[in-house]
Amino acid sequence: MSHKPHIIYLHGLGSGPASQKGVLVRDHFSARGYTVSLPSVTVPSLEELSPRSAVNYVKELVLQARPGELILMGSSFGAFLALHAYHELSRDERAHIEKLVLLAPALNPWDPASGLLTPERERAWREAGSAPVLNIETGVLVPVHYRFVEELRAFDSQAVALEVPTLIVHGTRDEVVPVAQSRDFAATRPGVTLVLDDDTHQLLGEPQKMLSLIERFILSDSTGPS
Repeated sequence: MSHKPHIIYLHGLGSGPASQKGVLVRDHFSARGYTVSLPSVTVPSLEELSPRSAVNYVKELVLQARPGELILMGSSFGAFLALHAYHELSRDERAHIEKLVLLAPALNPWDPASGLLTPERERAWREAGSAPVLNIETGVLVPVHYRFVEELRAFDSQAVALEVPTLIVHGTRDEVVPVAQSRDFAATRPGVTLVLDDDTHQLLGEPQKMLSLIERFILSDSTGPS
């Protein structure tokens, strides 16, 4: 790849454009001549966070990036948004997406191994009407409305077919999203490169190693499934 595609990085749940990983991605790739965008995908707010609105917003960002070539990258919930925005766009609308990079993607919120949305936690969330989610930037617990959970039900990551080269990086010691989610997802998609690292959910144990891995993938001549 001789050109420098634009990179859109999508942060995780409770995070924001100033997230440590996002800033590392921006600084690393900006120094190498890439244009990097770090939008906020907390739409419309953390309290009223709407997965549907967030996916629609990412779709708008992708469309606005035309006609230049694009790398769509996301971490955890941001990776979830990247995946589903890609899925919902038509082939013509997403034709400029060169590659996807998904870091510790939250593919299945209802995975009982994760503890994110166990039946008990979902029931408590529904009965209370909201549940506390940490705003990582402020360190404050914010009550997120139960509609967040209801809207998640409309998305099925296993139904997503990928037509571009995709890199998934997942920590084998991920304490938030079980690594099995990425293993299972990649196993049925030949265009996915899965890299397992001895790291936690944040993937910040060796940030330069992670960034170099992503850069090699972006620069590689890999192609998607035919």
